[in-house]
Amino acid sequence: SQPFTGDAPIQIAFQHVNSAVPAPSKLVPWLPPAVDALMAHLTAKDPDNRPADGSEALRLLRQVRERLDPKVVERVPAPPHAPTIAVPTAQSPPRRTSAMAPRHSIDSTGTQVLGASALRESLDDDAPPASTSRPPARSRPAPQEPTRSRASSQGSAHSRSPSGRPKRRRGRGAAVAVIVLLLLVGGAGAGWYWYDNYGPGSFVAVPSVAGKAQGEAEAAIAHADLLANVTEEWNDTVPEGQVIRSDPEASVKIRPGGPVNLVISQGVRYETVPDGIEGAAAADAEQILLNAQLDGKIDQSETFHDDVAEGLVISISPGSGEEVRHDTDFTMLVSLGREPVRVPRLDGLTVKQARSAVENAGLEFKQTGESYSESVPEGEILSQDPQPGPGQFRGDQVSVTVSKGREPILIPEVADLPVDEARDILGRAGFEVDVQSVTPPETAPLNRAVATDPPGGEYGYLGDRITLTVV
Repeated sequence: SQPFTGDAPIQIAFQHVNSAVPAPSKLVPWLPPAVDALMAHLTAKDPDNRPADGSEALRLLRQVRERLDPKVVERVPAPPHAPTIAVPTAQSPPRRTSAMAPRHSIDSTGTQVLGASALRESLDDDAPPASTSRPPARSRPAPQEPTRSRASSQGSAHSRSPSGRPKRRRGRGAAVAVIVLLLLVGGAGAGWYWYDNYGPGSFVAVPSVAGKAQGEAEAAIAHADLLANVTEEWNDTVPEGQVIRSDPEASVKIRPGGPVNLVISQGVRYETVPDGIEGAAAADAEQILLNAQLDGKIDQSETFHDDVAEGLVISISPGSGEEVRHDTDFTMLVSLGREPVRVPRLDGLTVKQARSAVENAGLEFKQTGESYSESVPEGEILSQDPQPGPGQFRGDQVSVTVSKGREPILIPEVADLPVDEARDILGRAGFEVDVQSVTPPETAPLNRAVATDPPGGEYGYLGDRITLTVV
């Protein structure tokens, strides 16, 4: 019989893993502890606690058999509801009678007594006789059978040796040994079947769970008698809560109860764009993004900037504080510094024209003053700073001085002054002097200034010609 039973194979397998083989005495109470110990040794869970091979098992079986009481060896439990069958001895073949009687006798406990002398001969070749290891048991009267046919009486007569001594004891001991050995072989076969199909020696295929929801995948792993270990990781394509992969992969065969690592998707990872990027060096800004686990591409462009120094980040898009996918691409604008410009030439231009030229060049126009000029007409640029040419940057200032034209000079009053003195005063004032005498020819000259033209007190210009009238 099988050591364990159940409604489902998994129940039987669970008992094989967690329970010991029941002792034979639980089914046959009169069996001694030595038989239970032998069965426990032969079916131990730990291979180190079992016999090394079949020869060792047979040796232990013989030792137990030699130490059993002969009356115990002779007793064989009858299968329930089984008819008695005659088993002939080797020396006394069964005889045909008109009415075949049962060849088994039944003692008062319901135990069959089996006389298998042919099996006795095969076991006695390797085992010493029972008399060498223990004193012979005292004979006692055999129990009376409820009914005994003539055929069975004849069988009993034929089963004795010529000396008249019974020969069934050693035969029955051999029968018990054979039955125990058959039970062991059957148990080993059943154990091997369980080991290879349900136990540690069996293999099951890992189910395909990629793309399934976590709960569904764990149920499939448990149904395959495997253990699910769950880890999570971000994934850009597998939706959150679904299986990305398993390890081992689907269809790989492993032992029951083995672990299957399920990697569950957490969905797409989002991160916040950190502060500190604008105004940082371009290389440092890229590292800031990497440290924030933002691993998208960075499209970098450059432009001149009046306020941000060369090599520093002017702006980034998406900007700081925004929550974006981890693989979002960024556009980074890096400064080339201030843009160099060329200062235009402004002389000869009016103020309006000069302002337009300066601003178009990216410079700031500033009029700092006016000045008289004998050469530059009024309203035109008299001077500029800086001078025309390169070396300036966008936003720099260009200062200009506007000409007020020729400077007016006050004509000094020289009337009633000696001619020479009057001429000298006008000359030093910047005028050219023409002398005009009004003295009649018959009158002696007085050599004194009478008037100027233009008259004194009015304004002329440097280099103007003044007519000095003398008498």
